[in-house]
Amino acid sequence: MGRFLLGLSLLLIIFLHNSCRKNFGVAISHGDFKVEKDTLFLDSVFTNIASHTYRLKIYNKANKDISINRIYLEKGSQSFYRLNVDGDPGKSFENVLIHANDSIFVFLEVTADINQLTDPVYEDKLVIEDAIKTDSVLLTAFVKDAQFFYPQKYPDGSKQTLVIYTNPDTGETSEVYGFFLTGDTTLTDDKPIVIYGHMAVPSGHTLTIEQGAHLYFHYNSGLIVWEDATLKVNGSLGHEVVFEDDRMEPEFDNKPGMWNYIWLRENSKNNDINYAIIKNAEVGIVAYPSQDANPVLKIKNTQIYNHSLVGIYGVATHIEGENLVMNNFGMSAINLQVGGQYDFKHCTFANFRNGIRNEKSAAVYIST
Repeated sequence: MGRFLLGLSLLLIIFLHNSCRKNFGVAISHGDFKVEKDTLFLDSVFTNIASHTYRLKIYNKANKDISINRIYLEKGSQSFYRLNVDGDPGKSFENVLIHANDSIFVFLEVTADINQLTDPVYEDKLVIEDAIKTDSVLLTAFVKDAQFFYPQKYPDGSKQTLVIYTNPDTGETSEVYGFFLTGDTTLTDDKPIVIYGHMAVPSGHTLTIEQGAHLYFHYNSGLIVWEDATLKVNGSLGHEVVFEDDRMEPEFDNKPGMWNYIWLRENSKNNDINYAIIKNAEVGIVAYPSQDANPVLKIKNTQIYNHSLVGIYGVATHIEGENLVMNNFGMSAINLQVGGQYDFKHCTFANFRNGIRNEKSAAVYIST
């Protein structure tokens, strides 16, 4: 039995030796790598705000491992671009191993200060080199100056919030991440306007948005008009006021649910929207009732589309609408609850959404 086990062990050792790869060494690269693309567009980014992460691959097409001498940014440590090569962050990497017939990921981001640029089109090169071959990828981003609105962050790490509901029985509150504007405010088309959290118009004051202004809302952000406050949107033909999300990559151009809503709270008053484009939110406009005899909202010449839930959601409110075009909603273009007073003229309400449809997916849904 002992001789049998000894013989079996020797056979196993011989089998494993013959089955193993004979060459564990790394061959010096001779131009066997291939880069996925020669240009990477990081699209538009706002000044001093990190872009989203982009990626590309470097392939080893050879049947043996290679070591790339160096991967780096041409502008070096002064570059506004950042790299992560196969899991390691930095701006320059040496002796990067790529296994035979394998690849590595290179992840890229950019955070640029437009005040340090002579041209808003900011470029650098990702360089991949060895002793035989050098390749490069042109990196391009368009940097936009912008005006930013965001809640305060306190020394203890907490953030500014807005109380949107107080339970009358328990006193418990519901809050959202947000802030009040300071008094009457006018937004113009001077710079793009980027909003983080919920920007609120305080009671007794008016937010006026002039023609051509472009508002970008970060994820889980919105605009709230408080009791006794007013929103005035003064767009014009060809110079519409745009409300949309802050993802500027082409694949997000018509993606719904990327921000929250424009919310006209109970007893807001005399809200006017003329020549606006409202897109890619969860709900375009939420309108609550008011004790004022005038309409809560007058809205004209406006496009509302690509919202994950509803275009206009009215609760026992008063809305006058004229020349509206509305399409593509997860539920309905118009959803009217608990009665109210509505007058829509020369409007197109459509809903060509994909997926399962029911009565709440109709273009117009009314529940009294």
